[in-house]
Amino acid sequence: MAGDPLKKGRYTNFGNKIGLFSNKTGNFICNSPEVVLNFPFKDTVLEAGMTKEDSSREERFLHIEMDAKDIDTLEDPKVLTNFKYIDQSGEHALDENSNIEFFDENGELKQNLLIKGNNLLALHTLKEKLTGKIKLIYIDPPYNTKNDGFRYNDSFNHSSWLTFMRNRLEIAKELLALNGSIYVNIDYNEVHYLKVLMDEIFGINNFQREIIWRMGFLTPQEKLQLLVGTILPEVRKKIDLGMPRIIGDREFRPRPLREIFEVEKSIYLTSFPTIDPITGKKTFITNDERSKSQSENAKPDLRYDIKHAEWYAYDENYGTSEEKRFVKWIGGQIGKLREKYKDAEIYVIRNELDYCFYNPEDGRRFFPDYLMIINDYINHAMYYQCIIEPKGGHILEHDQWKEDALLDIHENSGVSYNSTRKDTKADIEFMEKIKAQGYQEVKNIGLVFFNSDSEENLFKFVNDFESKLL
Repeated sequence: MAGDPLKKGRYTNFGNKIGLFSNKTGNFICNSPEVVLNFPFKDTVLEAGMTKEDSSREERFLHIEMDAKDIDTLEDPKVLTNFKYIDQSGEHALDENSNIEFFDENGELKQNLLIKGNNLLALHTLKEKLTGKIKLIYIDPPYNTKNDGFRYNDSFNHSSWLTFMRNRLEIAKELLALNGSIYVNIDYNEVHYLKVLMDEIFGINNFQREIIWRMGFLTPQEKLQLLVGTILPEVRKKIDLGMPRIIGDREFRPRPLREIFEVEKSIYLTSFPTIDPITGKKTFITNDERSKSQSENAKPDLRYDIKHAEWYAYDENYGTSEEKRFVKWIGGQIGKLREKYKDAEIYVIRNELDYCFYNPEDGRRFFPDYLMIINDYINHAMYYQCIIEPKGGHILEHDQWKEDALLDIHENSGVSYNSTRKDTKADIEFMEKIKAQGYQEVKNIGLVFFNSDSEENLFKFVNDFESKLL
């Protein structure tokens, strides 16, 4: 505490900080490099077999000095075999003639990898190519409850588990980018030991948050829903904050819509199961408007028959109240648009993190909520990509930069058919095909926010929409 700690009105000899303190050193324990979490076998490597064949073997703790040669062998890159390529049509075997590139000319990974095997061996195998490049690591280790299928040395339950975790967290740190994040799914049995261990490896000041939820009576599918629908979106927000700024390009290049948007997609909605104490029946409740469909919405001002709206790309719309109001509003404009663009296809696409661009001014990433495509595929008079963002009144000011980016794109962006080094052969062929069709006008149309909180805000959007499209 600055100044005289015994000054009148401040009768204490203790500093303005809470924590474990060493009277001997006169400092907080967290500031002492000599205080760490010690446990048996901390100076060893535990391979930990993960197959049925390994379940009966006695695990070896390889000492970092006495078993250095064995550890080097364990951590040497391994040859990965039995490759398969998985796409929308299913699994395909790979051989030396398969035309699949996993890394580009800059050494950046181009494909997602799903590796089946011992995770310690896999992590060390990836180290040469991916050190310092991973933005997010999410791990779901054994909980050390003796009933989750993982084998332990019974004499050193905590220590063998901590050795197992330490070995994997240390290599994970090497793979993690400077602005990356690591999340660990764990329960109360080991969470506090793990916290201290990760403080030692990653640094106590790098701890961000703890997310707690009850999962004891959830099915595996419900757990997946909670992970994908609630937890990972929060993780993504954190990653976005730490992403390096990439100054956005005002030059857009044609890409097939089928490459950007899935024909069918699964949307994970947040609802919470509750057990009726009398009947024992499980039901689901939600207070989140985003988890309620628009076709069967209980609120008349939000309800709209999406299932029979042939201009809407999917068979249902989920989203905020303002997003549903926009869809209902645009449904009333389709007739006017068809009258103006008589030979054009017109359809609205809900963007679920499929399509993004970077703000041309400062590089912030932006996922607009909706795209409306107006495509005169008969006469090739125009192809318009309208970028639309409904926005609740409470975040209008906070997200003003997004509206500015939309208007900047409308005024200053262009379309190029020139290829770059990152373009594949298919990309180049598609751009040449579109260029040959000779569209008279191809452009992005960015609009001001749709907001219905006030007549003034709604009029602003309607006026912008009509002046640019009608």
